[in-house]
Amino acid sequence: MCGIVGYVGDRSCGELLMHGLERLEYRGYDSAGVSLLGEGEIQSVRAVGNLSRLREAVDAESNGGGTALATRIAEATTGIGHTRWATHGKPSERNAHPHPDCTNRVHIVLNGIIENYVELREALEADGHVFASETDAEAVAHLIEKHLDCSAPGASGGRPPCLSRASRPLRVRGDRRGRARDDRRRPQGVPARRRRRGKRALHRLRQSLRSCAKPATCSSSTTTRS
Repeated sequence: MCGIVGYVGDRSCGELLMHGLERLEYRGYDSAGVSLLGEGEIQSVRAVGNLSRLREAVDAESNGGGTALATRIAEATTGIGHTRWATHGKPSERNAHPHPDCTNRVHIVLNGIIENYVELREALEADGHVFASETDAEAVAHLIEKHLDCSAPGASGGRPPCLSRASRPLRVRGDRRGRARDDRRRPQGVPARRRRRGKRALHRLRQSLRSCAKPATCSSSTTTRS
């Protein structure tokens, strides 16, 4: 299960993100990364292995990128961090999160699986988007980029690009604790079978409570099955 940390505030957030990721190490991971927003630019650092490798990569980026880059990383007050278990694509630096869009305006982290990512990727690539990883998650960054371009003032046409195949709803499967799907067939985010089972259990419970109001028919314990 991936770990996600984010911070928006007044403090330098690089070390805060690292501490947050360290507290999520128990989930297990094979790669990690952070994206930091400073002076209007997003700087991303990713590494394969444990968080000590990521720290080394951040230090190397700061020391090797010159004073301006080191300042952006040190003074960034907005950022996101992620630890990844590989599902789509092998453990590698380019497959680690966060994932950027083509313009480096959008960086995303994701926990879950994009079930229709192949369809989305093909449509986005047909629109000219260039993917840098093998993951399903990167499609989200390019989708956001696409809709930002569509909604920008003076965008040519405006509506037609937004109505292409790449604009269809995402089908997202979450982790075992919450298998909510972000599609229009299940607006409540709960599988229909589970909703029906819950309603039946609630109906049996209400019947049991009504029977408990009659001493002659109320047993000492009430059992409901889901």
